[in-house]
Amino acid sequence: DGDQPARLAHTLMDAAHFALTGIALPDGEDPLGLWDVAAPSPALEAVAFSAPAAPEPPTWRIALPGDAAQAAAWLHRQQRALDLAQSDLARAESELRRFDPGAFSFSPTERLAQPKTALHRAVLAQSAVAFGRAPAESEDDASTRRQFEGFVAQVQRMVAQYARIETVCGGTPIAQTTVGWTGNFTTRWPVAAPSTHIPLHRQAVQTALGSRLALIRLAAIVAGGAVGLTVKAAVPGGQLLLLPAVWRFARDVLKELRTAWPALQLPGIN
Repeated sequence: DGDQPARLAHTLMDAAHFALTGIALPDGEDPLGLWDVAAPSPALEAVAFSAPAAPEPPTWRIALPGDAAQAAAWLHRQQRALDLAQSDLARAESELRRFDPGAFSFSPTERLAQPKTALHRAVLAQSAVAFGRAPAESEDDASTRRQFEGFVAQVQRMVAQYARIETVCGGTPIAQTTVGWTGNFTTRWPVAAPSTHIPLHRQAVQTALGSRLALIRLAAIVAGGAVGLTVKAAVPGGQLLLLPAVWRFARDVLKELRTAWPALQLPGIN
């Protein structure tokens, strides 16, 4: 197909790609469903800023179309997705706070029936473990707990290291910003960026940092949820026992709620 290269070039110009690298997330997926953590797109890889000599810090790479209006529309869409993910986090936190294993009641037709049922069964099983009426931690729970511990370790890296945000428009690097946890930041402009592209990078930085805070919040919600359920279920030493179940619950809730997101259109484009 002689037209394939032209169509590919057109697709790369009109589409956007949001990648998170330098960090390992469970199953190679962003629990919030916002960023591709497997690998950056070939188009973005080809124009990436010079690679660091040291291990790469958490890096948010945003590849946008060259057209400023289309680029702004893609960033608006990504910010809208972040807003929805933050709302879903609040729902997951609220469900955990209200969850009472001693007064478990809900409609089997409600959207979150399956995650709630799984969590209730896990809490009952761990209550039996705590009082010696069931075997110790299962292999599946141990694997899930290690997964969450690995996630927390990556979140700690986000806090301990600076964040790097790189923006590319139409295949041309626009800017690279590094942001410390205290808010200090440095921006490199490797080319004479058009004035229309400067606010695009600023919006990309805001969205990336919002995503980082959301991942940190997810870790806190799971840890706090395990503590709360330990008290409600009266499970001695139950925080570690319940972490796998709460982690699964939070991820399942986020996935389920994400299926109900409205279609995220490109404003002014679609």
